[in-house]
Amino acid sequence: MKYTVLLFLFSCYLFGQTFSNTALNVTGSWNGNLTKTITVGGLPNLQTGVFELAQVNLDLGENLATRNLNTYSITLTKGSVSIQLVAVGGLPNANINRINTKLRFNSFLRRPFEHGATAEPFEIGYYRSQDNLNAFNGIDPNGDWTIQINESSFATGVQFNKVELVFRNPFTVLDYTSINSYDNCQTPYCLGISEIIVASNNGFTNQVGDMYNPNTSSCSWNAAQNNSAWFKFRAASSNVKITISGITNNLQILGIDAGPDGNPCTANDNLVLVGGCPNLASNDTYSSPQYLNGSNKNNQLNLSGLIPGVVYYFLVDGTGAAVSPFYIEIEGASVNCSNCNLNPLASSNSPLCEGENLVLSVDQGVSWIWTGPNNFSSTSSNPIVTNIGAASSGIYTVVVTDSNGCLETASTVVAVNTPITPLFNSLAPICSGATVAALPTTSNNGISGTWAPALNNTATTTYTFTPNAGQCATTTTLTITVNPQVTPTFTAVAPICAGATLTALPTTSNNGISGTWAPALNNTATTTYTFTPTAGQCATTTTLTITVNPQVTPTFTAVAPICAGATVVALPTTSNNGISGTWAPALNNTATTTYTFTPNIGQCATTTTLTITVNPQVTPIFTAVSPICSGATLVALPTTSNNGISGTWAPALNNTATTTYTFTPNPGQCATTTTITITVNPQVTPTFAIANQTYCQGATVIQPILPIISTNGIAGSWNPPSISTTQVGVTTHIFTPNEGQCALTTSLTITVNALVVPTFDAIAPICAGDILMELSTISDNGISGTWSPALNNTATTTYTFTPSIGQCASVITQTIVVVPDPQLIIQGDCEGEEYVLRVLPAPQNGSVSWFYDSVGSNPIFLGNTTFIVADQIGTYTAVYNNSSCEKQYTFFVENNYCKIPKGVSANNDGLNDTFDLSNLKVKYLKIFNRYGTVVYEKANYIDEWDGKSMQGNRLPDGTYYYYIEFMNNKAKTGWVYLTQEY
Repeated sequence: MKYTVLLFLFSCYLFGQTFSNTALNVTGSWNGNLTKTITVGGLPNLQTGVFELAQVNLDLGENLATRNLNTYSITLTKGSVSIQLVAVGGLPNANINRINTKLRFNSFLRRPFEHGATAEPFEIGYYRSQDNLNAFNGIDPNGDWTIQINESSFATGVQFNKVELVFRNPFTVLDYTSINSYDNCQTPYCLGISEIIVASNNGFTNQVGDMYNPNTSSCSWNAAQNNSAWFKFRAASSNVKITISGITNNLQILGIDAGPDGNPCTANDNLVLVGGCPNLASNDTYSSPQYLNGSNKNNQLNLSGLIPGVVYYFLVDGTGAAVSPFYIEIEGASVNCSNCNLNPLASSNSPLCEGENLVLSVDQGVSWIWTGPNNFSSTSSNPIVTNIGAASSGIYTVVVTDSNGCLETASTVVAVNTPITPLFNSLAPICSGATVAALPTTSNNGISGTWAPALNNTATTTYTFTPNAGQCATTTTLTITVNPQVTPTFTAVAPICAGATLTALPTTSNNGISGTWAPALNNTATTTYTFTPTAGQCATTTTLTITVNPQVTPTFTAVAPICAGATVVALPTTSNNGISGTWAPALNNTATTTYTFTPNIGQCATTTTLTITVNPQVTPIFTAVSPICSGATLVALPTTSNNGISGTWAPALNNTATTTYTFTPNPGQCATTTTITITVNPQVTPTFAIANQTYCQGATVIQPILPIISTNGIAGSWNPPSISTTQVGVTTHIFTPNEGQCALTTSLTITVNALVVPTFDAIAPICAGDILMELSTISDNGISGTWSPALNNTATTTYTFTPSIGQCASVITQTIVVVPDPQLIIQGDCEGEEYVLRVLPAPQNGSVSWFYDSVGSNPIFLGNTTFIVADQIGTYTAVYNNSSCEKQYTFFVENNYCKIPKGVSANNDGLNDTFDLSNLKVKYLKIFNRYGTVVYEKANYIDEWDGKSMQGNRLPDGTYYYYIEFMNNKAKTGWVYLTQEY
């Protein structure tokens, strides 16, 4: 069978009293009773199945002497109702010194005397009370309860140490005693899905996967595989406690980890958990060692070092095949556990074509119920639907049942397709003999297949396409038309002379075929042209030849050169090779001219040219004579020019005044006269635009290199040649004219004064974003100027002071340090039940001071630390100081409640109207009623539950139970009381 189990961890109310110095001791015989009172308050009436007295914790006796407790009976009374917790003889028939036990009423628990005196002090697990505790159901539990010890014989006295009454909702109990499928490591049953599990290994057999001593080297355990009962649990915390009570025979227990492979059935790598061995001192707390190769006493495992969320295993094994029922309670386990291992997979042979057979299958189970489209149903594991149609497309679902009675559903999607006609693009007609491209083997609508017959490029043919198997497609046809070829015809073209104009050839033949010619027309050589028809006309190529006759070049006798103005004889109109024609332009005896001869029409002759050179009258050329200074020696002028003309000069040379001399060429040289002027310059004093100057030391000189040409055109050199401001003092620069300029020397005086360094007071560091005062534009020693760059209050910057012009002062810099913003934030979160504010990230240097500012009051200093507990509503300020700057950050706390509410009054009065968990970062919330039914659930919960169900209906007043999973994957359960009263 398949179990759906919920685990509720109910809050309980414990009322108790610790007694001291109350021993009732007598000497000799004694008979009487001892009575104590426990006062209870604030509880609802006890009600069966809702709220009951669930447990009595009883501590009596002392360690100084033994007592013959089997003569005692213990009663509990409230008002008119009284029950026996322990009947006469209900305690062991032996002299023991102490009883410290927890009493519940369950048929699977045993009374203390059934375990014997060796179980003293009876503090492991649970024991059965003589009478059922639910006898008190229906009464008001508030007020005084009386517990009384009655002595029926003689004893040496007894005393109460402590008595506790536990009121709560009834324990949830899951009974596994009627099933035996957990007799196997492959099918362990869950612990933790109920508060109490009752089970038995009765009828269990030895299994191959059972653990025994060779696999438990760290623990002295069973030496052979026995009738083990297998349980599993998922750890909710790192510590888990398991107690087993009510044992009637010799049983052993063990806690294991399934090892690296996660499979508990591979015993060789299973590991005994820390605290998983029952004979450890932390587990076996009886007064003398009781656990040796099994025990019929209550036992426990205190497990530690577990990983939350991981599944572990708990074994109960009979020593020597012993069997017994037992009562298990586990603390620290998750409710996330299932006893079913069914995970079926449904499948089919989809997709199908109409008319084919559908085959369905599922891989698990012992019985099946199939349902599907078109009213389909079947109880077969692999049903077949024949001749399927399109109406049978859809989802087929099977409900699978396994041998344990577990049910699971699986589905598969079936597609039934209608046959498709393949679609292809039609093909244009082709010419006979043209290449036919292979037909596509996949249609436009995705159908693949083959064509027949083979392609034929000589005749029109119809081809058939046959789809490949399995595509739900029909055959189709495609026709390719093949047209015959035609030869184009053209009119012949007459021969032409080379170079003559050729008319473009017609692009349409005499018989109507259009096309193009190649190569391009050529009027210089005989050429055969090919006509290529335009595509799609089914015509062949053809040719046409155009004859081109060559041109003849006329030849003439050359004419000798003449002088400008001489007579030129008329040129002949017939060439030496008999070509007649005309000349142009008209004859010219003043300039060299090229004449063009144009043949008369019809001679296939080219034009030609003839050049008659006419030499011009030449002007003698002489090298110019440089100007001279007045009185300097003049060299005689040359009698032959640079261009070879000889002749004479006049007048005679004169070195005192500028004079023009005339050159007359000798006869027979076709040359003209020419002149040359010799300039005679006076002595000049150089003048300059620059005057004597004064500079600051190191200043930039606009024209540092002194000009080498004076304003009146005198070129020369300076000594020193440039102005320098590196040295303080007076420098005289001498200008010496270059030779040949008829000029005198001159001088320039430069004075250089020393620089002054501006001084300013240093500026202290600032915090990023603080106001920066403008920098002074006049130094402490009176130098005025400007600063750059612009002020920056976000980063450390070096500023440059540039003195105003004319002050003989140097440029200086000053750095203003800007301490960066630490970029801190305040973050508020619940930590446990406290609302904590933290400065993030935690500063690596500097200090943080906290202040609280409630409305209308002065800020209160809270201390120097990176975090505080915000125990009041209001504004909190964190002041960060690192000695260079100070920053303030504020955070307003409007809700610092970090506890889980115990009550919801959904009456819209603005107080506790919802189950407020807004500060607790809840990942998932479930609300259960007293019957374990989920009435509300939500992921990423904040404060939405206002006492209504998931359907929006108001829920009745009463106690509800919650399961909370937080964002850190931790979980918590508890109760909350709901009232809808307005």
